[in-house]
Amino acid sequence: MTNLDNLPDKYKQLGYSLREPDDHILELLYKGAVIAFFGQAGATTENIIKAIEDFEIVKVEEVE
Repeated sequence: MTNLDNLPDKYKQLGYSLREPDDHILELLYKGAVIAFFGQAGATTENIIKAIEDFEIVKVEEVE
């Protein structure tokens, strides 16, 4: 599983964080709200960044 500290600082500064409620789940949060879940196999840094990028697209589309 990805280390909770592996989230790049630029995403932390935007309000993203990671939480590990148990040994099998990793949660991606935006300003404290869960926006994605990852299992052990899917909790790679690349997958987490992809989820953030997808969420950013949705945020932009909602504003337009």
